Amino acid sequence: TFTVLHRAQGFDTDDPHAMVLDDKGVLWIGAEDGSIWTYAGAAFSRVFEGPCPPKRKRNDDVVCEGAVLALHVARDGALWIGRARTGIERIRDGVHARFTKAQGLPSEGVRAFHEDADGSVWVGTFGGGLARIRGDVVTTF
Repeated sequence: TFTVLHRAQGFDTDDPHAMVLDDKGVLWIGAEDGSIWTYAGAAFSRVFEGPCPPKRKRNDDVVCEGAVLALHVARDGALWIGRARTGIERIRDGVHARFTKAQGLPSEGVRAFHEDADGSVWVGTFGGGLARIRGDVVTTF
């Protein structure tokens, strides 16, 4: 069976774009407005407000530059957030780091993450190909 979870359970967005389950069983959800939510089985909590205004109309195809399109929880507990046109945010032990073209990303449109065996995070970008982040060093391919 399917259970629909939405505003009645505190999830105040109609446009989830990315989800990842962490090792504690918490579901992290990234939305088109750029907000980040968690769901631990009973209720939703908004962890970060989104930088984007609400859509004016339902057929608005313009994606906000800060929309969350990819999420990853690394083995070290870091949360990786990939945004539509503003690069990556990594939050580890409460410390925020940003990765953009200035740090070596080939594109600031982030679509996918994958962590390999050595802890490097691979990034799929829109129009820029692949990048690998090892520590704070970005390598493009």
